[in-house]
Amino acid sequence: MDSTLPEPDEFEQLHSTKLCELIAAEIETAGGVITFRRYMEMALYQPGLGYYMAGARKFGAEGDFITAPEVSPLFSDCLAAQCQQVLEQLETSGCVLEFGAGSGRMAADILARLEQLESLPDQYYILELSPELQQRQQQTIKDSVPHLLASVKWLDSLDGLKLHGIVIANEVLDAMPVRRFRLNQDGNKEMGVSYKNERFCWAELEPKQILKERLSDISTDLENNYESEINPAVEGWMASVSSVLTEGAVILIDYGYVAHEYYHPERREGTLIGHYRHHLIDDPFVYPGLQDLSASVDFTAVADAGEQAGL
Repeated sequence: MDSTLPEPDEFEQLHSTKLCELIAAEIETAGGVITFRRYMEMALYQPGLGYYMAGARKFGAEGDFITAPEVSPLFSDCLAAQCQQVLEQLETSGCVLEFGAGSGRMAADILARLEQLESLPDQYYILELSPELQQRQQQTIKDSVPHLLASVKWLDSLDGLKLHGIVIANEVLDAMPVRRFRLNQDGNKEMGVSYKNERFCWAELEPKQILKERLSDISTDLENNYESEINPAVEGWMASVSSVLTEGAVILIDYGYVAHEYYHPERREGTLIGHYRHHLIDDPFVYPGLQDLSASVDFTAVADAGEQAGL
């Protein structure tokens, strides 16, 4: 572990310990190993304990990282211009759907700019799974554009939604739990997580069929012990977006590569990274529940999934 990392306070240590105990219990129940995808899912989204589901500040100078909308309103102004273009071309009045709105800063700035452009949507939907972040987003919008708060509606699922308009997802895909793999001469393996000596550690698993199929598409020129990840949730996520969007456009903003750059021989340790108080961490088992975990996005896989979903 990086010796320069700030030490969590007593409350944070207790929070992380509770999550570690829960993950360790699941590992024991599973026979000693769980997939890394499941570990990442619990570390980020376990109700009440996961990184995005608890109350610690995540965005901005007091958090763990800074996203583009937090730096200045220019990023959101550019997106608002794109929204205006789409909304003006719709046959009927339209709406905006934002996935994972973070602090709510981008939503507030987009609404403010669309009001200036006289292109306010009928409704601005925010799909947010974290109750704590929902409250923070509501407060940000109330503080910035209180007269527009009534036009914002929070969702916890897409059930029943039919959207004419625009879908926005900024740094959402990189926070989806991924499957980690290792290419071996004696057989490819999925990377799982075990718990030994009161610490999480890597373990090998036989890959599931979905991983075997994806690995068959990855270059055979990659070296032995090459490690990386895939995001099998992209297909289902794109299909759900396609199912609700009856007319309009989807804008996805994220860090990533096209496939031949993602699975490149020089990127032999993959793209998995953690953030804690503005420090980069290459060990996903440090401070579970306190550090953010993300993996870069395979843009080729996203485009393929979009086409398959009819977008």
